Amino acid sequence: MKCQYCERELSLSKYPASTSPFWSEGYANICYECTPTIVDKNNLNQVDRWCQWVNVAFFPNEWRKIVQREADPFRAYVAAHKSLNYYKYDWSDQNKKLMELAATGLIDLEIEELAPHAMRALQETWGSETLEIDMLLMEKRYNASLNDYNVATDSQRDMLRKIARLSVMIDRQLEKGKVDKELMVMYEKLLTSVTKTLETMEGEGISAISELVEFIERNGYQANFYDGVPRDEIDMIMVNMQEYLKDLIEGEVNLTELYEQKKRQLLARGEKPAAVEAEDDDE
Repeated sequence: MKCQYCERELSLSKYPASTSPFWSEGYANICYECTPTIVDKNNLNQVDRWCQWVNVAFFPNEWRKIVQREADPFRAYVAAHKSLNYYKYDWSDQNKKLMELAATGLIDLEIEELAPHAMRALQETWGSETLEIDMLLMEKRYNASLNDYNVATDSQRDMLRKIARLSVMIDRQLEKGKVDKELMVMYEKLLTSVTKTLETMEGEGISAISELVEFIERNGYQANFYDGVPRDEIDMIMVNMQEYLKDLIEGEVNLTELYEQKKRQLLARGEKPAAVEAEDDDE
């Protein structure tokens, strides 16, 4: 099998085994020796993309352990993935779980090296006397509310934290079969206050296509593309068309002769080519 990167013919054992349907032979086409030159083993985002390419589930904590003890972590990780229960997961299954953890703000707790710092941050936010299970639930609900609402100020974030705290406290009381009515009233007032504030903010934004068009005409608009973010299909089609036209023009050796011939034909019929009219206007 030929490595796409170094273009050497190597045995299949030199490549990562893959269950991806894109690799018909069952192996990705960049060898283990070339992989470290492309993927930084200490950059979890790059490793995650490599796992997607090979179609193996990405477990950040397991990856960090392997990096610390193995000279060839990529080969060791694929071998561990294949021999353990991880093999039943493909990249998309595990990525969905990681995205869910990221949305709740708890993904750092999944990595042993980051977990102590993440836990200290939770204790600073929710109080060192708060039970760990309650802290995790509060943080999860707080981050969920950040995704639900358009929060712009620290005071609004603080109110959402209080709502998350009261929510967990009420749940704990419900488990015991008794709820403090004053706690419920406080929760409802805070929730109503935040909702009204956010509704006001949304009302000040763009709510119709006509307002969006007016905003673009007034302020101008130019799409900004960022490294690591794939462009959509329309962008790729436009790029392909531009490259095709460029190759077509540059590759046509008789282009000038064809233009002059067409120009003479138009002049013979008493017509002026657009380029000639433009020259006359300039004069």
